[in-house]
Amino acid sequence: LHNMALKYWFEFTDIKEIVHRVEISNTAFTGASTQIYGSCSLEVSETKDTLEPFRGSGLQIEIEANSNLTFYDLYSEEERTFSVVYKRNNQILFNGWLSPEGLYEDFVADHWIISLDCTDGLGFLNNLSYVEDATGLTFSGKQTLLEIVVNCLKRTKTPQNILTSINIYYVGLSQSVDPFASVSYNADRFVKGDDNTIMNCEEVLKSVLEPFGAVLTSYNGEWLLYKPNSLVDASSQTFFSYTHLGVALSPTTKTIDFLLDLGSQIDNFYPHHVNANQQKSIKSSIGAFRINYKYGLVKGFINNIYLNSISDTNIP
Repeated sequence: LHNMALKYWFEFTDIKEIVHRVEISNTAFTGASTQIYGSCSLEVSETKDTLEPFRGSGLQIEIEANSNLTFYDLYSEEERTFSVVYKRNNQILFNGWLSPEGLYEDFVADHWIISLDCTDGLGFLNNLSYVEDATGLTFSGKQTLLEIVVNCLKRTKTPQNILTSINIYYVGLSQSVDPFASVSYNADRFVKGDDNTIMNCEEVLKSVLEPFGAVLTSYNGEWLLYKPNSLVDASSQTFFSYTHLGVALSPTTKTIDFLLDLGSQIDNFYPHHVNANQQKSIKSSIGAFRINYKYGLVKGFINNIYLNSISDTNIP
């Protein structure tokens, strides 16, 4: 993350001799960083709806505290004060922010374990209005879907590259270009019914993602916009790639290999399932399906539904 000074860090090695590293940084910190001791667990939120627009991720860290190192300096009343980066084998898997809730000091023991949660920033969006991040001014005029996504993600303060793969094109649009960079919305529409209150970033992002059946998630230190059904039988996917400011990267596309065999600990397979019962199940993909005809049925009371004329003056 930009302009961040490393304050605390810890490393540990798993059973496969892979090094894991967590770094906690802050803009106001000066001086040498401090090595601490702890462990971490990366989790992705569950959802019953396959097309839920947001898939947030979180990192839980457990750090060893003592009477001389209480970590009270990690407390802040402001959100997004301490950034957290988690690396596995020197590859970034998580960028996010530390939640200071959970800090405490033990008056009985001189050593104790503190559990802290970190979020990727998507949870902040419903409390942030869709305005210019630096000035707070409202947007107006036409904006591409990519611009809207960039403006919303700027407000999370998590500057990650943005990758998009939607594969839905309007008639005549070349399939060699990104639909998100070619389709525009009128930014003046992002106002609630009272014609005064600006919609929040979560509402705006949903209005962009839902028409495409798209999902936004953080993956390996990047924002991914994709369609879940396109990954059902695909071992890899090609994405249009941009910086966190929406500037095309070079090369302009990136292919990600999602092919990974996940096994069972019973036969010592690596990697294997953790933190849950190892079982397979079948669940209904659609719990309830209902169609509402807002403007009536196609077959109405008029037989001549297309208003075909017999003559210039006779339309049955």
